[in-house]
Amino acid sequence: MSFQIELVPVAKVDENIYLYYPKSSEVHGYYKVLYVEPLPLISHNFGSLDAKGVLTDQEVKALYVPDGWLAHYRILPREDVTVKVKQPGGQARWITKTGVAVLSLLGLGRKISEYAQLAEIFIYGDQTVKFEVVNNTYYPLPRCIVDFVGFRYKLEKLPTKPDKFTFVPLQGE
Repeated sequence: MSFQIELVPVAKVDENIYLYYPKSSEVHGYYKVLYVEPLPLISHNFGSLDAKGVLTDQEVKALYVPDGWLAHYRILPREDVTVKVKQPGGQARWITKTGVAVLSLLGLGRKISEYAQLAEIFIYGDQTVKFEVVNNTYYPLPRCIVDFVGFRYKLEKLPTKPDKFTFVPLQGE
C-alpha cells in the first residue's frame, strides 16, 4: 500500500508490483505498470437502513475494472455507519486475532487524516468485493453513502521476479 496521508499511486509507469492473491494462480504474481490514471469520485448509496440495521454482502460493481487492470481505492463513509470489507467475497479484510476492523465516519473523518491510508483496497479486474454496512445509531438512516476515490493501473504480467517491486494485497488473510 502507499501508506501516505495524501492519496498517491502505489506505483508509477514502468515500476513493478507484486499482486498477492494466492487464491488465483492466474492473477498472483509480478507485473509491470504500463499506465496510471486517477479515478474520479464514485459515490455509492447502499440505501436506507433501520436503527441498528445491517446490510450484508453488498456488491458495488462500479468499482470493478477490466481484466489486466488494477483498481486502487480509498474508502470514505459519508454517513454515520460502519463498513466491513470482504475480499474476496466471503473473507473479511483487516482481521486481528480476536476481531475484524471496520471503517467509520468517526474513525476516518471527512478530512484526510493520518489513518486514511488504512482504508485503501485494491481490486484486480472484476474480483468480487463485498461490503457489510451497519447503522450503529438508534435512529433510521434514509441513505448510506460511501465514497470511493483512487487510481487504476494497466498491468503487464512479468515472467520472472524483478529486482524491485511494491507489494499489493488483493485479499484478506
